[in-house]
Amino acid sequence: MRVTEEQENAFADLFKNNRVWLLLDAADEMSSLQPLTEISQQLTGWVKNARVVLTCRVNVWEANANALENFETYRLLNFEYPQDVQKFIGRWFHNKDADKGERLWKELDKAERQRIQDLVKNPLRLALLCSTWQGSDKGLPETKAGLYQQFVEEVYKWKENRFPTTEQQQEELNAALGSLAKRAIDQETSRFRLRHKFVRDELGDAKQQNSLFWLALKLGWLNEVGVAAESATKEKVYAFYHPTFEEYFAALAVDDWHEFLNHIPDNPALGVYRIFVPQWKEVILLWVGREDVDRKEKEEFIQALVEFDDGWGEYRAIDRIRRGFYEFRAYFIAAAAVDEWKNSVNADAIVAEIVKWRFGEFKVEQNEWVKFLTPIAEGAERTLYQTNRIKAIAALVELIDKPQLNNFTRRQVAYSLGKIDPGNQKAIDALVELIGKSRLDDSTRWQAAESLKKIGYGNQKAIAALVEFISKLQLDDSTRRQAAESLGKIMSEEQMPSIVNVLKDYLSPKIYENDFGRFDNCYELIWKSAQSMPYLAFYQAWHQQEKVKDGE
Repeated sequence: MRVTEEQENAFADLFKNNRVWLLLDAADEMSSLQPLTEISQQLTGWVKNARVVLTCRVNVWEANANALENFETYRLLNFEYPQDVQKFIGRWFHNKDADKGERLWKELDKAERQRIQDLVKNPLRLALLCSTWQGSDKGLPETKAGLYQQFVEEVYKWKENRFPTTEQQQEELNAALGSLAKRAIDQETSRFRLRHKFVRDELGDAKQQNSLFWLALKLGWLNEVGVAAESATKEKVYAFYHPTFEEYFAALAVDDWHEFLNHIPDNPALGVYRIFVPQWKEVILLWVGREDVDRKEKEEFIQALVEFDDGWGEYRAIDRIRRGFYEFRAYFIAAAAVDEWKNSVNADAIVAEIVKWRFGEFKVEQNEWVKFLTPIAEGAERTLYQTNRIKAIAALVELIDKPQLNNFTRRQVAYSLGKIDPGNQKAIDALVELIGKSRLDDSTRWQAAESLKKIGYGNQKAIAALVEFISKLQLDDSTRRQAAESLGKIMSEEQMPSIVNVLKDYLSPKIYENDFGRFDNCYELIWKSAQSMPYLAFYQAWHQQEKVKDGE
């Protein structure tokens, strides 16, 4: 059916008068090899007067950004956990399958799901997780590798209508992408930017329909991102859908842990030492998390890391060192690995050693707390946030109660408790107990309050402890201010009425005159509550105690 000239002119007038918005969603999924350039060429004449909203993946935009240089650009930020992630899941399953959404949240919010919680702060990963769960809520994987396995399966399902593939094609393509990814990651430079010939050697001819190269482009596993600047022939350059998918496919292609480490002490030139190559770390962790890798092989690999001997044995005799340079590096990889392989028989011992290297230990013969050299302690601290969180928190909770611990080290432990695992009840309990200790110095109390701000969102026990803390007369201004700041950060709207009811008693003229710091802290918290609470709810919270007295 053809529109009339009058209709066409009327439609054009809408454009000319800026009354049309064009939504161009998923521009990166166009069949064109340079979608943004093609779109820019089409936005001409009266069409260019439209307001255009365009979405695409970051790598495609960055490769062709100049094609639409007048566009304002926005980038999705990571979600906050738990509040943003819970809200997203609720909205995803709002109209139907609300029970499925609730089950997903309960599974995701378990303490042992820390690894998955970190990953789904990324909106795309969270959307993939929700879509996967909606199709089959068979349970959450334990590892990042398991999560990406589900994502890969989901991508094939998403593309099924436009680009259907058989199971055999998927297996062949996954294997070929794995081989390509391994070769790419071994490159010292440009491991995420793959030249055309490099890809063609693994996947065949891109122009041949149903070749692995052709399939990888159609399914979006590979995307054209520009041309090689150093190439006289302007050779095309490709990138994986996301760097983590490249690392995941590489992990699938590793058959034996000796591809990461094959130590030949007498002649290292003949050995394999990918464990010391930074770009291989994520691949190693994904491999350890694979369900199809035998547990015995995983244990052998972790044991090899723990027992690695770099040949600098003389350091073992120095009490504040005890290991060689590369022995520490291998051990740190082992510590990260037991977060992916939580059932490792070595996990408890590995985490205990990391905690000891970070905070030191009490030497009975010297009757003092002795710490390891600063580079060792700093390396252990970075590793502490990458290892098994549950075991790390258990070790820190035990450590923070040791009577031999000095105040400075206790503050460091409190800081770490506030960084490892937001919402972890054991960590919150330990910090609340620490705040309540009568002989604690103000600096350590300050640090405990600061840590609760980071991990205690919505936690009633943490909120009650901070409210009580603010009311203490002996508190110095700096510590009380930190407690108030932490309380303002972690209180939810549902908890505001009880906070208003308690803290309003500190807004008297007498306290204003005699203890302005306390007055000011409480006023700020009640002010923040008043900006969020409905008037009636605030009124009732303020007068609740008066009503109780009247009733008496």
